[in-house]
Order: sequence, then C-alpha cells, then structure tokens
Amino acid sequence: MTKRFEAEAIIARQVAWSCAAGLLPDPFFKLSRLHQIQLYLLQDLSSLYEVGYTEAQARVWLLDLTGALGAKLAAIAVNFIPGIGAIVGGVSRSALCGASTYALGQVAMKHFE
Repeated sequence: MTKRFEAEAIIARQVAWSCAAGLLPDPFFKLSRLHQIQLYLLQDLSSLYEVGYTEAQARVWLLDLTGALGAKLAAIAVNFIPGIGAIVGGVSRSALCGASTYALGQVAMKHFE
C-alpha cells in the first residue's frame, strides 16, 4: 500500500469517529471529543509520514485550521428550534464535525507529503 492510500484510510476512520461524536448530546463534551479525535488524526498521519509530532504543534494546527467555532456553535443552536430542531441539529453537527476532520486530514496529508 502506498502512503497516500494509508493516509486516506486513516482520514476516513477518523471522519467516521468525528461524525459519531457530532451526534453526542452534550455540546461541550462533543467539542472536546472532536478535538481529541483530530489530535489522533494528526498523530497518526505524522507517524505514517515519519514527521516529528508534538501535541503542542498539533494544537496549533487545530486552532489555525479548525477555528470555525462560530459555525460549530450555530449548528448547536439549531437544537433549540422546537420540534424538528433536535433532528436537524444532530445531522448538521455530525456533518460539520466530519467535514472539519476531513478537511484537516487532507491539509495535513498534503503538507506531510
């Protein structure tokens, strides 16, 4: 297997975990869980590409690349719409979490290559 193929598999696995984390009901636990999943993603990719990894560097990546906190908070706010808000909010949060993890993985993979 090529490194790119392995990297895509790592990204896909972490995107699935991120989508699942997006369905968690507690917004603060959800964001901390998503943060941890994305740290694992960066750790796995840096290990694959044999690039030095420190958690401090990874946190800088996360702050710089996934700083769309406003979008995440907006997805959480959808929950407060009576009736359908919980369903729409859950789906949108899950999609947003997966998309941000996918984007982070793609940027990291191209950078490490």
